[in-house]
Parts: sequence; C-alpha cells; structure tokens
Amino acid sequence: MKQVTETQELATKEPIYALVISWILLFPLLVFASGYGFSFELGAINTYSGEAFAMQGFSEMTFGKSLVLQIQAIVVYLICVFLMVPFVRIIAANFRRDILISSLTLLAIVSCIWSENPVKSLGYGILLIAGVAFAFYLLERFPAKVLMNLFLMVGAVAAIGSLFLIVFFPEYGLYDRAGIASGAWEGIFAHKNNCGEMMTYLLLPAFFVQLKSRSAKILRIAYIALVLLIIVMSRSAGAWVVCGSCLMFIAIIHLLVRMPGKDAAAIALVLVGGALIAGIVVYNYFDLLMVAIGKDPTMTGRTKIWSALMQSMMKRPLLGYGFKAFWQGLHGESGHVGLLMDWVGMGYAENGVIDLALELGAVGVALYLLVFCRAVKDAIYCFTREPSPGVMWYITLLFVLAISNIESGALLAPTDLKSLLPMVAFLGLRQEAQRLSSERVA
Repeated sequence: MKQVTETQELATKEPIYALVISWILLFPLLVFASGYGFSFELGAINTYSGEAFAMQGFSEMTFGKSLVLQIQAIVVYLICVFLMVPFVRIIAANFRRDILISSLTLLAIVSCIWSENPVKSLGYGILLIAGVAFAFYLLERFPAKVLMNLFLMVGAVAAIGSLFLIVFFPEYGLYDRAGIASGAWEGIFAHKNNCGEMMTYLLLPAFFVQLKSRSAKILRIAYIALVLLIIVMSRSAGAWVVCGSCLMFIAIIHLLVRMPGKDAAAIALVLVGGALIAGIVVYNYFDLLMVAIGKDPTMTGRTKIWSALMQSMMKRPLLGYGFKAFWQGLHGESGHVGLLMDWVGMGYAENGVIDLALELGAVGVALYLLVFCRAVKDAIYCFTREPSPGVMWYITLLFVLAISNIESGALLAPTDLKSLLPMVAFLGLRQEAQRLSSERVA
C-alpha cells in the first residue's frame, strides 16, 4: 500500500512528465480505438471488391496481416511495455489481490488446452493479460481526472483526424462497400459502426471532467458537438441508441447526485423498476414493437445468427472453444455456422456475451458477470458517498458496456479500447470503494 501511495504522489508531483507520458500514450490508445486498424490502412476492404473478399472469409483481420500493421502492432506493444516496466511490482501485486480478474485472465490462457486453435488462444491470452496490466498501469500512473483528460485528447485527435479524412480523403473517410449505407462517415475507423460506437465511448469524459477557464468550457462544447455530429453521420443505429441512452443516463445521475440521499434512492428504485417492466414488455412483444416502428424483427438477421450459434454453444457449454478460437472461417465449428447462415465470411456473433460464451463457455461468462456485478456493487457504494467526477465516469462506462453488448460489443478484446475502458472502470471503482471503506474504518 505504501508503494502504491508513493507512486501516486510521484505522478501528481510531475505534471510535465505526466503530460509527456500522455502524449506518448496517444498513439497506442488511438490504435486500440481503431480496433482492426485505421481506415487508411485498410482501404482495400472499403470497396466493392473488398467487401466481396470479406464476404468470402477474408475479414479485416486477414487484411490486418500486412507488414505495416504488424510493425505498428509491435511498436504499440513496445511503447506500452516500456511505460509499464517501472510499475511491474505494483501491477503484479494488483493481480494477486484481484482474484476475480486474475481468474478470468488465467482461464483465457488455460483455454489453449482444449482450444480449437491452441496457438491463437495462447497468444491472445497473453495479450489479454497485457491489456489488463495496461489498465492497472493507467490507474496507477494517472488520477481519474487526468485519465479523463487523456481520453478527451484521444477523442479530439480521432474526431479531427476523422473529419480530415472525410473532407480530403473520402475514399478512406466515407463508408463505401457493397452499396450498404454508402456515404456514411467512418473517419479514421475501419467501419462506420466502429466509428459510432468508439466515438460514443470517447464522448463520455466531456460530461464529467472539471474545467475552470471559459475557453476550456467553450472547447468542451465544440468537442461534444463535433463528436455527436460524427456519431449521427456514422449512420450506425446501434451507436445512436447507445449514445442517446447514455445522454439520458448522464442527465439522471447528475440529477440524482444533487438530491438528498433518501429522495435519490427512491427515484433510483422507481427508475430501475420502470426499466425492468419496460424490458419485460419489450421481451414479450418484441416482434410487434419492431414492426410498429418499421424495423426488422430479426434485427437485420441478428436473431437468426444467435439462434444458429446457440446450437454451437450447447456442444461445448462449460468451457467453450478456446479464447479467440471459435471464429476460423470455414475451419472448425464456425464453418458449420457459416454454411448454415450462407455467410462463409462470418466472424462475429453480433453480441458480446454470446461471443464470450463461445470462447470460454459458461465458466467464462460467469466469471465476467461476477466482475461486472462486483463493479456495480462498488458503483453503488461510491455513488452514495459524494461521488467524484471520476466515479461518475466509471459508472457511465458500466452503463455503456451493459447496453452496447446486446446487439454488438466485445467483452474481452485485448486490442480494443471498447474492452480496455470497461476494465479501467472495473478496477477504478474497486480501488475507490476500497479507499472509501478504509477511510470510514479509520
């Protein structure tokens, strides 16, 4: 504990050094935000012929094996390792203390024993440990308020870079494959949906970071307006729903935190009860509601995909097919699903929980749910004790994670910021709850 305190003090006493580290981190975080690589690096798939290749099983990951992307990945991981080296002992201590997180990462590694692709599971398992270690590093290196500023920097560069590509290099900045949603904005991202979803995540800190100067507040308004414009123009219906829900959620928690405790608790219970009732109604009358609003009841084929994948899940219900080893084109079980759906290039379940169940089975899903439920418990504990802006941000990240993984999402993707940010929220809330608890005892 003393070593952790000294590290945090060192971080706060070196603002210039911390700023330099922030700028160094900008590149790795942008790469993690891009997911499979930047749009200008994967321009081949943003064409009619590229889409045809993808439909035949040549996914973004196949294009991502180019020498440029391999070098980029090596550079990114070397930067992260270099920055984490001084914190190795603290990170290791955090792994030892957090049994749930350690068990989840260990399961991913051990899954190589029964995996359909042992080498791939082992490799991605190592990357998962590195990703969790990086989340520990970020929380040890920066206070929550500095972390929010860091991700605002990432969002600003991503937004400005996207706008630049859209205006001057539309062949990269605009979505144009197979005539589907042609002209939608994807910016620096490899897909319009990834653009909308990632910019939603990067929008959130703007509502919680504390700014003093008038110019900074004006820049915040400009940032929010630009990011919202990009989300709207991405034409990603999923991102629209998630973003709109987030804005409502942020307004609600800002209102609740200003109210007396008993009033806030009563309203929170009413809202939760209303949400549960609404969920039950939607579940029971889903097809009718979708038709009423003019949408496809199959959610553009997603429900058919989920039905087909349930059969595969039941073949290996407990431990799955190995971490990141289910989707292998026409090889293995994914080949049967692809042929059944008449989509041989299929490589994603369109649901984060189902993907995790296919990879690590019911055991993996249960471990992740335990981590999530613990974070919710920590969130409630922190929220009822005058939450800091950082805690409010963490809580909103939990909300985004919950709703975004219904029809898309990624729960454990080592190289994706959409998985890294929730991990930061899990660990950040745990640390804050422990700090508040120790202060209460003292």
